[in-house]
Amino acid sequence: MTAEHHERAACLDFVTREQPFVLRFLLRLGVCVADAEDAVQEAIIQAWRLAEDGFWSEVNEPRGWIRKVALRCLNRPQGRRRRVLEIPIVDIPEPRAASTDGPELTAQTLTIVTMLAGLPRQEAIALTLKMDGLTSAETGAILGVGDQRARDLLKQARKRLRRQLAAPAGPDNGRTS
Repeated sequence: MTAEHHERAACLDFVTREQPFVLRFLLRLGVCVADAEDAVQEAIIQAWRLAEDGFWSEVNEPRGWIRKVALRCLNRPQGRRRRVLEIPIVDIPEPRAASTDGPELTAQTLTIVTMLAGLPRQEAIALTLKMDGLTSAETGAILGVGDQRARDLLKQARKRLRRQLAAPAGPDNGRTS
């Protein structure tokens, strides 16, 4: 296997494994499905271009890198975001859906997404990256802040969520008649 082929194979393995997690990361931030899928696709295409040019192995933290690229794609102005991109020749398989508990899991997911949407953007990103298993250093690199600031954002997000969870559900304290 040539180095060029190895580079592409490593990239393909990575994006195949990581794609559903990057999509989940964006969905947790409250991004609509279509925009999240577009941003993930653009990030995967950028990863593939790096692999084709022989630079994939130079990406130090690929899990953080692909999330940062997806966020950057998402945050581009609308006119520049929707452009025709060259699609890689290799088919990237669709992620396999995990079995779920149906409506109960959906309700929990909606609650989490709603709570995350209520956080300041950087805090929501920091918490979502932590949920994906990224370190404070990786989170700081994605957000463009230091390691300590990333930890502070995570602490602030957790504190806000604890307050939200402790607050009464509504004017009738969650009771129904």
